[in-house]
Amino acid sequence: HRLDGHFDTLRGLTNIRQLLKEHGVIVAKTKLSELMQTAKFDLLRKLMQKPIFQSLLQELSRAANSNYDAVGSQLSPEDLTFNNPKYSKLVEVLIEHFERKQAIGESTRAIVFSQWRESVTGIVA
Repeated sequence: HRLDGHFDTLRGLTNIRQLLKEHGVIVAKTKLSELMQTAKFDLLRKLMQKPIFQSLLQELSRAANSNYDAVGSQLSPEDLTFNNPKYSKLVEVLIEHFERKQAIGESTRAIVFSQWRESVTGIVA
């Protein structure tokens, strides 16, 4: 049982690392906060007390918060490309799509599917 808990903790942290790479710092920070709030295993509680982990939290918070203005408004598209390289490709594809249709005088729409609420909020901004 205890060993399962250790592996659950490691799996959660590995998933958060993957989220950071694929969805950006804000999604990763949100999921790390959720994992910490539900920390039911000693390994995670001990890890959370380590200076290196505290440094990681500070860096994530700094990176996430640097993308909000003083009043906490939503992310701008420029901030999203900083946090997640997939956004820059999304913007490129959408611009190309709309410009191509506009050039031939057609109207068009686009649907973008996203797994994370934080991503949707950013895309709409």
